[in-house]
Amino acid sequence: MPLEAVLFDTEFTVENHKGRIDAIEFVVDIVQIGAVILEISSQGIAVKSKFSCLVQPIRGFKLSPYFVNLTGITQEKLDSNGISFVEAIASFAQWCGVNVPIYSFGGKDQSVLEENCLRSGIPFPLKGVQFWDARAFFYLMGVDTSSYESGTIPKAFNLPMHGQRHDALDDARSVARALQAARRQLVEA
Repeated sequence: MPLEAVLFDTEFTVENHKGRIDAIEFVVDIVQIGAVILEISSQGIAVKSKFSCLVQPIRGFKLSPYFVNLTGITQEKLDSNGISFVEAIASFAQWCGVNVPIYSFGGKDQSVLEENCLRSGIPFPLKGVQFWDARAFFYLMGVDTSSYESGTIPKAFNLPMHGQRHDALDDARSVARALQAARRQLVEA
């Protein structure tokens, strides 16, 4: 029987654009959640389902030109398609289901979800779910992930990036493609 895992990514605003972002130092508002459900079996890794939503910033401010240029998410897209963070996290939690491990490329995304729940005055709906860092799989393959982001990790396997870098769904798909390539390398070795 195949195993399932969720692989997700977020895009969020920052107060300061200094490269390294520290959630303790900066207040961040999630603007997009993107994810795929991976079906993992002896035959390989397949994307079974996808999730994506735009999220209105909790603080209600307009997107900066820096953020728009980085993500491709315009204020117009957000105004017409964005939902509240409370709706977004409830929808994401329901889509994830229960007893499914959740992975992200680094641990930042989980803490940003939790912080946005706290600031919205709601309990974290994924409490008790196991969150993992997908980079561990790449470390096991001998891939130094320090020079990659979620959207660029396919380059470690000589694959093109998937879609728009810094689009949460495309970044989750990119990590999935890299995991598929890593699995193929293990099988062929």
